[in-house]
Amino acid sequence: FLSEMYVHPSIAEDLKGMVYVPQLADSIMIKMLSLWKTGKVVLNPPTVGRNIITNFFMADVIGRVPPENVAIWIQGAMSLKNKDKYYQLLRNQGKIGVEFYRGEIEDILNTFPSEKNPLNVMLTVLKKGGDYYSALEEWAKVTIFRKNVEDRMSIEDAAQLAEDAIFNYSKVAPLVRQLRQGRGQGPLGQA
Repeated sequence: FLSEMYVHPSIAEDLKGMVYVPQLADSIMIKMLSLWKTGKVVLNPPTVGRNIITNFFMADVIGRVPPENVAIWIQGAMSLKNKDKYYQLLRNQGKIGVEFYRGEIEDILNTFPSEKNPLNVMLTVLKKGGDYYSALEEWAKVTIFRKNVEDRMSIEDAAQLAEDAIFNYSKVAPLVRQLRQGRGQGPLGQA
């Protein structure tokens, strides 16, 4: 919340000194927590199903795309599949690639050494599941964006509407991110 506000230099230095530097134990715990979150959310069919239903609901209530408008949902799927101009415009606005898996888990999974790693098969399955999970969220975002641009909303406003409807995990407050990573919590944190 201070990112766009003036902070006196001496206070800014004090705040910078409070930044947490992860230690080895934290690094291991964050990796284990990411694996757990992937299994609990990304690879869990009931959770994926609930997420799809929620995306339809949020697209309807906030994004102005009713679930019964099958044509626009198909067009949104085609935009995602073909990475067309709507997808590119939304990506250029920074609204694609910040979904749950990409915003919370993917970078951490990528820190596992892949060369000669006996867990390679498992990591590949986790990453494929994550790509699928992210595609479902991207589909909703692109559909919302495309419909509203076609309805003559500005690109910026349509992109913001898509983000408002389908959460951007990179915009989580630092305290919330720390709690999610389990700092000062039990072995599974606040997942």
